Amino acid sequence: MKDIKEILNLPVVSIQDGEEIAIIKSVMINCESKSVEYLIIEKKDNRQIFLEAIPYSEIIGFGCYAVTVDSSLSVMSFDLLKLDEKQFKKHDDIVAQKIITQLGDYVGVVLGFDFDENSGDINSITYKDNTTQNKKVDRANLLTIGYKLLVIKSQEKDYIVKRNRNNSKNYDNQGYEKKSDYQELDNILDEEISLVIGKTISTDLYDYEGNRLLKSGTVISEKDIENIRKIKENLVYELLSSV
Repeated sequence: MKDIKEILNLPVVSIQDGEEIAIIKSVMINCESKSVEYLIIEKKDNRQIFLEAIPYSEIIGFGCYAVTVDSSLSVMSFDLLKLDEKQFKKHDDIVAQKIITQLGDYVGVVLGFDFDENSGDINSITYKDNTTQNKKVDRANLLTIGYKLLVIKSQEKDYIVKRNRNNSKNYDNQGYEKKSDYQELDNILDEEISLVIGKTISTDLYDYEGNRLLKSGTVISEKDIENIRKIKENLVYELLSSV
């Protein structure tokens, strides 16, 4: 199994060419099959930078140093994919999405996932609830990767938010949290942002049209984050993963 964070920013090596041809920037998830369908890569050519894609079927192997493909012919233009945004999502688009049970209980927010290198199938989703420890929900209990929500089975008590019935200030008489999931989501994001302000970004940050927003080596400021959030909220999480 591979954690998604282990492959981000790894080089892609062409076996036939014997050279690094790109850097992995993200992955595209097929929400219906719950699997990784494409690697989204950053490729440089004549000092220009392009976002392109590699179909998962073209991957030879995932190593600690690099991901390998047979040749540069494995790469295709990202613009040619024309994917339905409700069926396909970038990994950074599901990070921080809310998770609920099929009965409507709030569970937490997505932090990441791990997947099977051979098939690309998502094995489990890592999430954060009110506790200090990260938790996981496995594939068998993952019902839906939706446009705005992930839905999981509700019969397993370990997948429901821990409720402290002794704290009357934070819980109602049925043991359900009074704090909204939106507030919880904002708190988590604000906490992560506060940790990276003043730090240096390790790789260039681009929007989804290939425009560079921040150059590698830039010291991150509050103004940078404010500008990025105006473009798209999920780009903030891509920024956080690049520090």
